[in-house]
Amino acid sequence: MPGAQQERVQPKVLVIDDDKMTHQLLEAILRKGGYKCVSALRGEEGLELARATKPQLIILDIMMPGLNGFEVMKYLKASPTTASIPVIFLTGQVHQADKSQAKNLGAVDYMEKPFERQELLNRIDSYVSAKRQERNIAYYNDRLTKVAMEALALLTSSDEVEVSLDVPPEETFNRLIARIDDAHEILSQLVHKWPDLADLIKGQDQGFPLDLAELGEALTEVRDLAERLHAISAWPAV
Repeated sequence: MPGAQQERVQPKVLVIDDDKMTHQLLEAILRKGGYKCVSALRGEEGLELARATKPQLIILDIMMPGLNGFEVMKYLKASPTTASIPVIFLTGQVHQADKSQAKNLGAVDYMEKPFERQELLNRIDSYVSAKRQERNIAYYNDRLTKVAMEALALLTSSDEVEVSLDVPPEETFNRLIARIDDAHEILSQLVHKWPDLADLIKGQDQGFPLDLAELGEALTEVRDLAERLHAISAWPAV
């Protein structure tokens, strides 16, 4: 599961600000919070670092030489590599128009200097955690889709059981038993191959879309039905 693996990697926060004192302060705050700080003093340098390091979050100033913060934000959102990275504007600009523009450009937050250290760290934690959860949901959605597709392929790979008056009842029953055994074996293989299947079919608890949660419930019903049919097939003949 990638979520657990990601948590072992120290998340990166890119700071783009032309003030060196701000960099020193933010680096100390981020290090205390368990983050790795990547720094850029100019907007152009920040764009290059964002594409190269793919940080979990960007802290961006507005007034900088060269590209200002709003221009940097436009470039970030225009690139598929950086468009989904959450951005917090951290600036001395206190105009309402700047807050509105930051929001319109896609920033997740806007904080003014001077700022309260713990408040900034709390917000960073919140946005990084939300982004990690979003990636985990996408990962599980992909896993669940693959499970469903593989189950469908396996269950439809053999011939359907045909019921015909020309076929003796014993043969039809035996073919039905074989089909039940096949379904039971397929489900056993899936559970063995996908050990987190139990978590996947409870997707509604992980924030999955409703249709995938319903698919998980359907898979549970199919599994239970297969087990009941398999038990019936083992009954001794009367």
